[in-house]
Amino acid sequence: TSAGLLSNKMREISRKFFKDGYAAAKDAALWYDKTLGRGNYYLEIQENGIPEQTIINKQLIAISEETGIPLVATCDAHYLNKSDYESHNILMQIQFGQGVSSDKRSFRLHSDERDIRKKKKESVGCINKYIGDTVDEVDAFDSSDLSDPAIIQAKSGGDKEKSAYSNRLYVKSPAEIAQDFAYCPEAIANTVRIAERCKVDIEFGKLRLPKYDVPEGYTLASYFKELSEKSLEKRLERVEKDLHEIYRKRLQDEIEVIIGKSFDGYFLIVWDFVNYSKKNNISVGLGRGSGAGSLVAYSLGITDIDPMKYNLLFERFLSFEREEMPDFDIDFCPNDRDKVIRYVSEKYGHDRVSQIVTFGTLKPKAAVRDVCRVYNILLSEVGKLAKSIPDGPKITSFQKAFEANPSLRENFKKIDYGEEILKHSENIEGLIRQIGMHAAGVIIADIPIVELAPLCKCKDSKDAVLCQFEKGAAKEIGLIKFDFLGLTNLSILNDGIKRVMANSNPNLDISAIPMDDAEVFDLLQKGDTIGVFQLESPGMRLLLRKLKPTVFEDIIAANALYRPGPIQSGMLDTFVRRKHGEEEIVYDLPEITDILKETYGVIVYQEQVMQIARILGGYSLGSADILRRAMSQKNSEEMAEQKKIFLEGSPEFNIKGAKALGKDVEKAGKIFDLMAKFAEYGFNKSHSAAYALI
Repeated sequence: TSAGLLSNKMREISRKFFKDGYAAAKDAALWYDKTLGRGNYYLEIQENGIPEQTIINKQLIAISEETGIPLVATCDAHYLNKSDYESHNILMQIQFGQGVSSDKRSFRLHSDERDIRKKKKESVGCINKYIGDTVDEVDAFDSSDLSDPAIIQAKSGGDKEKSAYSNRLYVKSPAEIAQDFAYCPEAIANTVRIAERCKVDIEFGKLRLPKYDVPEGYTLASYFKELSEKSLEKRLERVEKDLHEIYRKRLQDEIEVIIGKSFDGYFLIVWDFVNYSKKNNISVGLGRGSGAGSLVAYSLGITDIDPMKYNLLFERFLSFEREEMPDFDIDFCPNDRDKVIRYVSEKYGHDRVSQIVTFGTLKPKAAVRDVCRVYNILLSEVGKLAKSIPDGPKITSFQKAFEANPSLRENFKKIDYGEEILKHSENIEGLIRQIGMHAAGVIIADIPIVELAPLCKCKDSKDAVLCQFEKGAAKEIGLIKFDFLGLTNLSILNDGIKRVMANSNPNLDISAIPMDDAEVFDLLQKGDTIGVFQLESPGMRLLLRKLKPTVFEDIIAANALYRPGPIQSGMLDTFVRRKHGEEEIVYDLPEITDILKETYGVIVYQEQVMQIARILGGYSLGSADILRRAMSQKNSEEMAEQKKIFLEGSPEFNIKGAKALGKDVEKAGKIFDLMAKFAEYGFNKSHSAAYALI
């Protein structure tokens, strides 16, 4: 353990020295040394050019010589290279909303801060002219500001003499470290000794799923299986009897995969908090994402849409071939979402449940706006420059922005300090601008999360604890994310149901309403859908007037097609024309007719790609899902290999291929190309169906 971390001159030993003198600082150091044990506590010295640091270094060396507490040398690093100094200062000015003065480098100082710094008082323990701050003066500053010497200098007025100090806060070379601490080589040696004592083993690939306690006499698998089977029988009360065995067979197939992949505990955990919500009158969504394609989830009440009725595929969610964890996204009434999170915290332990941090990084456009603000560029000029920077999820760097707009670099030259602004914007691009809390993600672990990841409190929520690994990194170390989403429309729907039951139909069962109500479809065809979930935007209302839906499946398709990709590709217009008989529906092979009939021959859903691969290529649905994902990635070499497998088969992956199945290879090849073309735009039918039902 090391103390006296004097990149910040406000650590305890230095604070003691400035406030109470050398003896008090020595006593504090001796207390830590005794408490932690000799050899486990070090006094840290740094060479960062700050006068107070030089002073306190001398005192720490004296304490070390007098007490035998060892010293350790460290590098106070706030940016990587010495050349990053100016951009680091710019970043600090962005943080504090400051601009540059006439020399474009020094920080502005607010008048109240300048007045504080003018108060030079003699403090106990002051040993030379550089120390003039009493503790009262130091405490007048936000302690978080004092974590960065560059900010200390900013607060001190930014004069030329002091502005040179912060250019030493970079990662120094071994030679520079040796030169800085030539007066105390033992401190450098101790740095190595501490490093050699550090040992961190991070285990990857082990799922940290919390233990779900099952009733006595059961295993996880047996309880999950029995609960699923009994729950299905209740659902079957509303299903025609001649379909019961088909449902039961599908359920057993899913159970086999779930238990075989050891995800029975995961399903029980999700079932448990969904069940808690429903018992406590907390509105829960009907389904979201590919999980709505699971009959087990429907049987257990995790979802409330029948996947058999709408031909939704379990394999889009989970299969033996799929390596990823299943991932249920659950919608809750926003007002009650925190109650459900509190429930799982109490059930599994507050130290084993956390929410997840998000990092807001500086993208090119935001970086330019921030740096221009520091340089006091006119807002009209900033807006014009920012508009010339391409937008979109693919523009993640200035390099890509320049590729998309070759004239962009010239635009910077048209404004004052344009080249400097570009340089600093490029340097700070991708840096973290602020942290936040993931809108839905909650981690539930089998051991205290602090043993696996760093934690922090969320400034916007006094009760929320955040895992400081973002969701991707948390997944790498086996932490499981459960998505608890807030959906306002659930509250609206629930309020509407209560009013109908109170005023006209006390026995209303919303799950039993007819799906072929002519009056409802009349409203839809008129586009009279303001306030209707997913169907109320002007564009969607226009689509409904053109489409004139006549069956529920049309609404599912409208949800899937009303997106930029299908609109720009012409898929949406083709769908509408074919529905109204204005364009011929052509099926290249009769085998795919049943798959594409409900979408008028247009490949709308990802599940349709999977079904075609099974029928024409002999894929299992699990391997077809792998093909579907490969198609969406648009890798030409991969697609050439996949097409060969589709047509000729692969013994390695147990895929027969169209040729061996006796299909027309030429037409099968054309259909493969069509699948590949539309796979990028294909939508998850399970999600679209669940949201259409809401």
